[in-house]
Order: sequence, then structure tokens, then C-alpha cells
Amino acid sequence: DANIRVSAPVGQKFEDTAREAGVEIQYKCKKGECGTCEIRVDGKWTRTCQLTVPSLPKGEILRVTVPANKGPKKSSTFLFTSFFCGRCG
Repeated sequence: DANIRVSAPVGQKFEDTAREAGVEIQYKCKKGECGTCEIRVDGKWTRTCQLTVPSLPKGEILRVTVPANKGPKKSSTFLFTSFFCGRCG
């Protein structure tokens, strides 16, 4: 399972970040009630629909894992950094 790297603006919805990384996440209520969209962010289970990209110190990376039963076929991992303006390399 290869890691996908993506940079995202602070405040962007996690679901949009995942979509831009080519990672599909299943959703149902989009209110944080059902748990359908739960993923692991740096080892902690959390509901994607309630998250936005946090401000991260330069060089810090979040590891996001979408389990196989939450995505289309297999588990996916993407790593992302945040930025305030422009695109990070």
C-alpha cells in the first residue's frame, strides 16, 4: 500500500483533501452521528465529516489512514501537510 502525499490549505474540509488525493471515503449522515466516515488520523479514530485541515508546523505531516471497510476496495494512506497560501512542494 503506497503512501499518497498531498498539501492542503488550513481550514479545508478533510473530505475535500482526501478527494484531491484520490482517496474515496464513504459518508452517510455528514453530521458526525453515524460513524460511517471514521478514519485514523495519526493513530486516532475520528470522523472525517467533522474535520478540517489544522495548521501544522513546517515539516510536520499528518498520517491519514482510510480502512478498507470505509473506502472503495482497500485501505489507503495519505500524508499531508498544511499551508496558508500557495502550494507546498
